[in-house]
Amino acid sequence: MRLIEAARLPVEQVVREVADCVHAGGTVIFRTETVYGIGCAPENDDAIDAIFSAKGRSANKPLALHIADEHQAHPYIAPVHACARNAMTRLWPGPVAIVVQRDPTRYEHAACGLATISLRCPDDELCRLLLQGAGPLAATSANRSGARAFDGTSMDLSALPDASLAVLAGPTALRRESTIIDCTGEQPAILREGVVPAAQILQRLGT
Repeated sequence: MRLIEAARLPVEQVVREVADCVHAGGTVIFRTETVYGIGCAPENDDAIDAIFSAKGRSANKPLALHIADEHQAHPYIAPVHACARNAMTRLWPGPVAIVVQRDPTRYEHAACGLATISLRCPDDELCRLLLQGAGPLAATSANRSGARAFDGTSMDLSALPDASLAVLAGPTALRRESTIIDCTGEQPAILREGVVPAAQILQRLGT
Protein backbone atom coordinates (compact mmCIF):
# COMPACT_ATOMS: atom_id res chain seq x y z
CA MET A 1 0.00 0.00 0.00
CA ARG A 2 1.37 3.38 -1.01
CA LEU A 3 1.04 6.15 1.58
CA ILE A 4 0.59 9.88 1.05
CA GLU A 5 0.77 12.40 3.88
CA ALA A 6 -1.59 15.10 2.67
CA ALA A 7 0.05 17.89 4.68
CA ARG A 8 3.38 17.37 2.90
CA LEU A 9 2.05 17.83 -0.64
CA PRO A 10 0.12 20.51 -2.53
CA VAL A 11 -3.57 19.63 -2.40
CA GLU A 12 -3.71 19.61 -6.21
CA GLN A 13 -1.13 16.82 -6.27
CA VAL A 14 -3.03 14.81 -3.67
CA VAL A 15 -6.23 15.12 -5.71
CA ARG A 16 -4.40 14.10 -8.89
CA GLU A 17 -2.83 11.05 -7.20
CA VAL A 18 -6.21 9.88 -5.91
CA ALA A 19 -7.94 10.45 -9.25
CA ASP A 20 -5.19 8.53 -11.10
CA CYS A 21 -5.48 5.65 -8.63
CA VAL A 22 -9.27 5.43 -8.88
CA HIS A 23 -9.36 5.76 -12.66
CA ALA A 24 -6.73 3.00 -12.96
CA GLY A 25 -8.98 0.63 -11.01
CA GLY A 26 -7.34 1.00 -7.62
CA THR A 27 -8.70 1.41 -4.11
CA VAL A 28 -8.02 4.41 -1.89
CA ILE A 29 -8.22 5.13 1.84
CA PHE A 30 -9.31 8.69 2.63
CA ARG A 31 -10.47 10.84 5.54
CA THR A 32 -14.04 11.96 6.07
CA GLU A 33 -15.38 14.00 8.99
CA THR A 34 -16.45 10.81 10.81
CA VAL A 35 -13.94 7.99 10.19
CA TYR A 36 -11.57 7.09 7.35
CA GLY A 37 -13.12 5.33 4.37
CA ILE A 38 -11.88 2.91 1.73
CA GLY A 39 -13.34 3.45 -1.72
CA CYS A 40 -13.10 2.90 -5.45
CA ALA A 41 -14.83 3.74 -8.72
CA PRO A 42 -18.56 3.06 -8.24
CA GLU A 43 -18.94 0.53 -11.04
CA ASN A 44 -15.54 -1.15 -11.18
CA ASP A 45 -16.50 -4.65 -10.06
CA ASP A 46 -12.91 -5.83 -9.54
CA ALA A 47 -12.08 -2.86 -7.31
CA ILE A 48 -15.32 -3.35 -5.38
CA ASP A 49 -14.41 -7.01 -4.84
CA ALA A 50 -10.96 -5.91 -3.63
CA ILE A 51 -12.57 -3.75 -0.92
CA PHE A 52 -14.77 -6.62 0.26
CA SER A 53 -11.74 -8.92 0.33
CA ALA A 54 -9.47 -6.43 2.13
CA LYS A 55 -12.05 -5.85 4.85
CA GLY A 56 -13.32 -9.41 5.12
CA ARG A 57 -16.71 -7.82 4.55
CA SER A 58 -19.88 -9.87 4.16
CA ALA A 59 -20.99 -10.09 0.54
CA ASN A 60 -24.50 -8.88 1.43
CA LYS A 61 -23.42 -5.57 3.01
CA PRO A 62 -23.45 -2.86 0.31
CA LEU A 63 -21.07 0.06 -0.08
CA ALA A 64 -22.25 3.67 0.26
CA LEU A 65 -21.83 6.12 -2.60
CA HIS A 66 -19.68 9.02 -1.37
CA ILE A 67 -20.33 12.23 -3.26
CA ALA A 68 -19.08 15.81 -3.30
CA ASP A 69 -22.60 17.17 -3.79
CA GLU A 70 -26.13 16.05 -4.59
CA HIS A 71 -25.57 16.38 -8.35
CA GLN A 72 -23.01 13.56 -8.33
CA ALA A 73 -25.71 11.21 -7.03
CA HIS A 74 -28.25 11.85 -9.79
CA PRO A 75 -26.96 9.26 -12.32
CA TYR A 76 -27.26 6.48 -9.71
CA ILE A 77 -30.66 7.12 -8.13
CA ALA A 78 -34.31 6.75 -9.06
CA PRO A 79 -36.64 9.74 -8.61
CA VAL A 80 -36.76 10.52 -4.89
CA HIS A 81 -39.54 11.42 -2.46
CA ALA A 82 -39.81 14.90 -1.00
CA CYS A 83 -38.54 13.28 2.21
CA ALA A 84 -35.16 12.59 0.59
CA ARG A 85 -34.91 16.01 -1.03
CA ASN A 86 -35.63 17.63 2.33
CA ALA A 87 -32.95 15.52 4.03
CA MET A 88 -30.34 16.35 1.40
CA THR A 89 -31.05 20.08 1.76
CA ARG A 90 -31.07 20.15 5.55
CA LEU A 91 -28.42 17.57 6.45
CA TRP A 92 -25.72 17.81 3.77
CA PRO A 93 -22.85 18.15 3.76
CA GLY A 94 -22.66 16.29 7.03
CA PRO A 95 -22.31 12.98 8.90
CA VAL A 96 -25.61 11.51 7.74
CA ALA A 97 -26.07 8.83 5.07
CA ILE A 98 -29.38 8.96 3.22
CA VAL A 99 -30.84 5.76 1.74
CA VAL A 100 -32.95 6.16 -1.41
CA GLN A 101 -34.11 4.00 -4.31
CA ARG A 102 -31.34 3.07 -6.74
CA ASP A 103 -31.53 3.38 -10.51
CA PRO A 104 -31.86 -0.34 -11.31
CA THR A 105 -29.40 -0.04 -14.21
CA ARG A 106 -26.57 1.44 -12.08
CA TYR A 107 -24.36 0.55 -9.11
CA GLU A 108 -25.67 -3.01 -8.86
CA HIS A 109 -22.49 -4.73 -7.69
CA ALA A 110 -21.62 -2.18 -5.00
CA ALA A 111 -25.25 -2.28 -3.82
CA CYS A 112 -25.11 -6.09 -3.57
CA GLY A 113 -28.14 -6.21 -5.86
CA LEU A 114 -30.38 -4.31 -3.43
CA ALA A 115 -32.97 -1.88 -4.79
CA THR A 116 -31.62 0.92 -2.59
CA ILE A 117 -28.43 2.98 -2.39
CA SER A 118 -26.90 4.76 0.59
CA LEU A 119 -25.57 8.26 -0.17
CA ARG A 120 -22.88 10.07 1.87
CA CYS A 121 -21.87 13.71 1.33
CA PRO A 122 -19.02 14.27 3.81
CA ASP A 123 -18.39 17.60 5.50
CA ASP A 124 -14.61 17.49 5.07
CA GLU A 125 -12.90 19.91 2.70
CA LEU A 126 -10.14 17.56 1.54
CA CYS A 127 -12.63 14.75 1.03
CA ARG A 128 -14.87 16.99 -1.08
CA LEU A 129 -11.90 17.99 -3.22
CA LEU A 130 -10.96 14.33 -3.72
CA LEU A 131 -14.53 13.46 -4.72
CA GLN A 132 -14.67 16.39 -7.12
CA GLY A 133 -11.39 15.31 -8.72
CA ALA A 134 -11.86 11.53 -8.77
CA GLY A 135 -15.63 11.41 -9.01
CA PRO A 136 -17.99 9.59 -6.63
CA LEU A 137 -16.59 6.65 -4.69
CA ALA A 138 -18.23 3.43 -3.59
CA ALA A 139 -16.89 3.23 -0.06
CA THR A 140 -17.17 1.97 3.48
CA SER A 141 -15.22 2.47 6.68
CA ALA A 142 -11.48 1.72 6.47
CA ASN A 143 -11.19 -1.11 8.94
CA ARG A 144 -11.36 -4.86 8.94
CA SER A 145 -14.91 -6.04 9.51
CA GLY A 146 -15.71 -6.20 13.21
CA ALA A 147 -12.77 -4.00 14.20
CA ARG A 148 -12.93 -0.40 15.40
CA ALA A 149 -13.16 2.18 12.62
CA PHE A 150 -9.91 4.07 11.91
CA ASP A 151 -10.20 7.76 12.85
CA GLY A 152 -6.58 8.87 12.45
CA THR A 153 -5.89 9.49 16.13
CA SER A 154 -3.44 6.60 16.15
CA MET A 155 -0.78 6.05 13.53
CA ASP A 156 -1.06 2.29 13.90
CA LEU A 157 -1.58 1.62 10.21
CA SER A 158 -1.89 -2.12 10.85
CA ALA A 159 -5.52 -1.35 11.67
CA LEU A 160 -6.16 -0.37 8.05
CA PRO A 161 -7.28 -2.82 5.35
CA ASP A 162 -5.04 -3.19 2.33
CA ALA A 163 -5.55 -0.63 -0.45
CA SER A 164 -3.70 0.68 -3.49
CA LEU A 165 -3.26 4.12 -1.89
CA ALA A 166 -3.85 5.67 1.54
CA VAL A 167 -4.11 9.43 2.04
CA LEU A 168 -3.24 10.23 5.65
CA ALA A 169 -4.60 13.60 6.71
CA GLY A 170 -4.67 13.48 10.51
CA PRO A 171 -7.56 12.76 12.88
CA THR A 172 -11.14 13.04 11.69
CA ALA A 173 -13.23 15.87 13.12
CA LEU A 174 -15.93 13.73 14.76
CA ARG A 175 -14.24 10.35 15.36
CA ARG A 176 -17.50 8.43 15.25
CA GLU A 177 -19.48 6.82 12.46
CA SER A 178 -22.33 8.50 10.59
CA THR A 179 -26.05 8.25 11.24
CA ILE A 180 -28.03 6.45 8.53
CA ILE A 181 -31.60 7.36 7.61
CA ASP A 182 -34.02 5.65 5.24
CA CYS A 183 -35.75 8.13 2.93
CA THR A 184 -37.26 5.63 0.50
CA GLY A 185 -40.73 6.46 1.80
CA GLU A 186 -42.66 9.59 2.64
CA GLN A 187 -41.28 9.75 6.21
CA PRO A 188 -37.65 9.29 7.32
CA ALA A 189 -36.66 6.30 9.45
CA ILE A 190 -33.44 5.97 11.45
CA LEU A 191 -31.51 2.84 10.42
CA ARG A 192 -28.40 3.49 12.52
CA GLU A 193 -27.82 6.15 15.13
CA GLY A 194 -24.31 7.51 14.83
CA VAL A 195 -22.66 10.80 15.66
CA VAL A 196 -25.88 12.78 15.06
CA PRO A 197 -28.62 11.69 17.51
CA ALA A 198 -31.90 10.46 16.04
CA ALA A 199 -33.91 13.14 17.86
CA GLN A 200 -31.72 15.88 16.36
CA ILE A 201 -32.12 14.43 12.86
CA LEU A 202 -35.91 14.35 13.13
CA GLN A 203 -36.00 17.86 14.56
CA ARG A 204 -33.89 19.23 11.73
CA LEU A 205 -36.15 17.52 9.22
CA GLY A 206 -39.25 18.99 10.86
CA THR A 207 -40.85 15.61 11.58
